Amino acid sequence: MSLSKESAKAVVSHMNEDHQDAVLEYALAFGKIENGTSARMLLMTSHYMDIAVQSSTQLTIRVHFDSPVATREDSRIRLVALLKSIRSNTAPVLEVETL
Repeated sequence: MSLSKESAKAVVSHMNEDHQDAVLEYALAFGKIENGTSARMLLMTSHYMDIAVQSSTQLTIRVHFDSPVATREDSRIRLVALLKSIRSNTAPVLEVETL
């Protein structure tokens, strides 16, 4: 099972409307970006999330999940767990690429 396009769009919308601080934290932690001022989730799939980050320049990163996200609820659980791990300095090492 993979995350449906409708569920992914709903997650992206929710994160950008209600959790912009968390999206910025994902970008700073996983993208190793210093001085990021804002971030916006652009896309989420079962395998990764794309985040646009504003720092001294604008860039987009792709953060790959360590295992696939299957459902909307799974994405919520995963994103909350990632945020908690960032805040407790126990974040996993995830593959990240600059787009």
